[in-house]
Amino acid sequence: MKKRIITTTAVATLLSLHVRSQATVNSLDDLFRMAEDKSQVIKVSRTAVESAEDAVAFAMSQRLPELGIEASVGYLGDGVLGDRSYKNWIHIDNPHFMNNAALKAQQVIYSGGRISSSIALARLGKELAELDMHHNREEVRFLLTGQYLDLCRLLNQERVLDENLRLTEILIKQSKARTTAGTALTTDVTRFELQREELQLLRQKIIDAQNIIKHDIAVTLHTPEIAFH
Repeated sequence: MKKRIITTTAVATLLSLHVRSQATVNSLDDLFRMAEDKSQVIKVSRTAVESAEDAVAFAMSQRLPELGIEASVGYLGDGVLGDRSYKNWIHIDNPHFMNNAALKAQQVIYSGGRISSSIALARLGKELAELDMHHNREEVRFLLTGQYLDLCRLLNQERVLDENLRLTEILIKQSKARTTAGTALTTDVTRFELQREELQLLRQKIIDAQNIIKHDIAVTLHTPEIAFH
């Protein structure tokens, strides 16, 4: 009994983890938001922009004063003092510990335009990185838009086929009843059954196409699985 309870609990836990791992999508905006968080292309572009911003900050820091601190610590022992005959020695007490600290500041006065050029170059690199990020974001969104629209089209086709299958089932039941009553031929039933099989095959093709597009979207977003509603 305990083993059965443990097994049931483990299965329920795995199912709940699987549901939580799925990313739910309700609209195209949801895909765009996911792309900002999960798309490796956008992440790399964003990192490039951040690196370019750091380069600009570093280039501008070259204009700031450079501060330096020098510190030293020393020890001086006691001394003795004597005359020329090395007699009459006198003990001299000295301060044993010595320390010294100095703060220095220096600033570049003239660099021949080197600092200004490096700042301008860094800012240009930042602009290029921002343009690349914008371009990559638009490319990802354009790709997701096409995939999402194709998926919506297939989902609509699936709903239409489901309705046709429902109506075909009604026609089959009605034809069978008429055949039993002698007012219809068995070929009518066969014709509707063949129509049902064709619709079922077409529906399966549409579902397969949906799964392919869902996989492509998941690859674009670097997400294991996506649930569409």
